[in-house]
Amino acid sequence: MAAEVSDIEFNMPSRSLLQALSSGRLHEKSSLMQCLRSSAFSEDQRLVDAVHLYCSQKLLQAPELDPQTRFALLNRYNELTGKLARLLYSRDRFSSSLELGILRLAISLPTDEQGMAFERFWFAQDLHVQPEYYRPDWQQESLGQALIAHRPNQNHGIDSFYPPEGIFRGLTLLLDSVQLSEQEISLSFVAIDHKHNKQYSLGENLYSLADGAGPAYLLLLEHAELDSISWQGLFNAVKVDQRFGIYLLEPFDANKIPVLMIHGLNSNPLIWSHLSWMIFSDPMLSQKFQVWHAFYPSGPPPFYNAMRIRAAADHLVATLSHDKQSLAATNMVVVGHSMGGLIARMFATDSGMALWDRTFSQSPEALAETVSNMQEIRDIFIFSPRPYVRTLVLMDTPHRGSNLARSTVGSLASAFVNLPGQFTGLFTQSGRRLLAYVRSEMSPYLAEGGPNSIEVLAPGHPLMDELSRLPFAPGVKVFSIVGSQGELHCSEKDCETISDGVVEYFSASLKDAEVQIIVQSAHDSYRNSDALALTKEALLATWRSVMEK
Repeated sequence: MAAEVSDIEFNMPSRSLLQALSSGRLHEKSSLMQCLRSSAFSEDQRLVDAVHLYCSQKLLQAPELDPQTRFALLNRYNELTGKLARLLYSRDRFSSSLELGILRLAISLPTDEQGMAFERFWFAQDLHVQPEYYRPDWQQESLGQALIAHRPNQNHGIDSFYPPEGIFRGLTLLLDSVQLSEQEISLSFVAIDHKHNKQYSLGENLYSLADGAGPAYLLLLEHAELDSISWQGLFNAVKVDQRFGIYLLEPFDANKIPVLMIHGLNSNPLIWSHLSWMIFSDPMLSQKFQVWHAFYPSGPPPFYNAMRIRAAADHLVATLSHDKQSLAATNMVVVGHSMGGLIARMFATDSGMALWDRTFSQSPEALAETVSNMQEIRDIFIFSPRPYVRTLVLMDTPHRGSNLARSTVGSLASAFVNLPGQFTGLFTQSGRRLLAYVRSEMSPYLAEGGPNSIEVLAPGHPLMDELSRLPFAPGVKVFSIVGSQGELHCSEKDCETISDGVVEYFSASLKDAEVQIIVQSAHDSYRNSDALALTKEALLATWRSVMEK
């Protein structure tokens, strides 16, 4: 009988229907279900969609929805939310309100965490960048439409910690409120930043929100210019050095552990798209970890780049974590690929005087009056483990150098490396006064302004030999990933045949690693599913360890 009443009610003229809905007469579950199947009350499809959206939201508030009905209602709600909100949307921007006869629409848009207004918006479903790991239905059981908001980078203050391409933020578009009367139906939408809460209540029901953080990262990839400057980072470091830094991809969260990802030689942070997406798209990981990317010109040697990136990390942590005791300030996972693995290693190693004494015949104190820029030079050779580093994940890392560096190809590439004056000046400023105290085995490397990264990565370099013998700091967990273009298993006798084409097993292997695996890789383990799975294991092990303290 209730269904028959609903049939009659939903065939009435639209104004009478709005009056009936506003009075609550049609709020029984059976009536609301009939609402979604009816369209005879108006020839205006936009009005029909508005009423259907209202009814779907009411139904999503109902208790004890069966999974199939819940799934269907979510899809309908999300579809209609996007369809109606797009009436306010044109050329990457939203109008604040719109009147369409008896239908009125409005939207409320947030500012970013600094109170600055966003200038452009995109629907996540419209993304052009859809890499192989992206699935359009990856959050199909979530509530709302994922949006991406953007504003230009102001290049000062907190903005200096974000990519130059701009500030990208993920939002969720929801139906906020509905006002019904015989005269009109008013829908108010809201775009919310769900940094601290990824669930939303409708009635007594909790729904996971459609997350725009992952799509925001993909849109950043679409706008990024890093691919075009990777080679310049090796061969024209001066030009690329202006983009040096550690970049946050989402607002700093004191309650999330940073995952600092460091690329290698002739590379850039785009290699981390698989790992970054894994974190953004996994609700469990995204609530516990935040993604940071390092970018640096890879022409200078790893010891110099490690010094700069350590200083950048120290500065970032000190600037953003005011109490210095937060989860983000006292814990970090560092992931490095290739030469980036060496830099990561130097975050969790106490050099003592080993590197300095291998290079110079006199102590820093004895040379202080001779050399004006002693502190900078000292920081390259003498460093201590960062107290906030808990875990290292090292991929395809040439701990003992790479034979490719001293091959014909390596020698040719080395000849074209253009080192920045900021690096060469460290040694040329002091001229022959400093060189007079350099040990003979290191003299060829420090002549003419210092070595480049390719020269240092050749097997047998004195400092690489020394670094490979230094132990990791106590308490730091190390996960090692070795790449192979052939066999994935070996015994001690036949491991020497394994190589990823750039780094051989003998160089990439770590006997003191917590876990070590061999994966299929042409020096690109960062995209391998087994390598990603081990990295996830490392992240979760870090979280458990921190929570147990």
